[in-house]
Amino acid sequence: MKNILQYLTDLKIVKEMRESGYYPPGTEFNPDAPWNENENPRKEFGLDVFECMSKHVNVVTDDYNLEIEFDDDGDGGKMVDVAYTDDTDWAKVFSDNDNLTLPRLLDGIMEYLKRRNEYFAELAYCRALTKEENNELNEVRHLLRQCSGWVEEEIEYCKEN
Repeated sequence: MKNILQYLTDLKIVKEMRESGYYPPGTEFNPDAPWNENENPRKEFGLDVFECMSKHVNVVTDDYNLEIEFDDDGDGGKMVDVAYTDDTDWAKVFSDNDNLTLPRLLDGIMEYLKRRNEYFAELAYCRALTKEENNELNEVRHLLRQCSGWVEEEIEYCKEN
């Protein structure tokens, strides 16, 4: 009686699996062997990216309440000015001091990159771009794609104590 593999081979359903001798004995047809592993096809997935970044800046403002208080420093005390900033609009102070939030910074970078892209498009209309110019154009287009699509989820301003 023939075994099932021989029977299927005879029916030409399965080709006879003979080891070639190029692999360690008994491993040529092992599905777990690295040379027999199948790679998954590339597939697209949606991904939300949340990044948290911070930056320390020094700002100047007159948007505070000034009160004079007595400070008992152990030497008889003295009167000191205390700036209360509970009602300070830190977003406005930040902006008034010529600072940019990340979304505004990205917008500025994108505008610059768009101008560079237009420059290369006009240059390419006049003549063939050099290899270096093509590389820079590709980098500009890559950076433009990376700068777009970011959405400001939250922004917080914290006064240093």
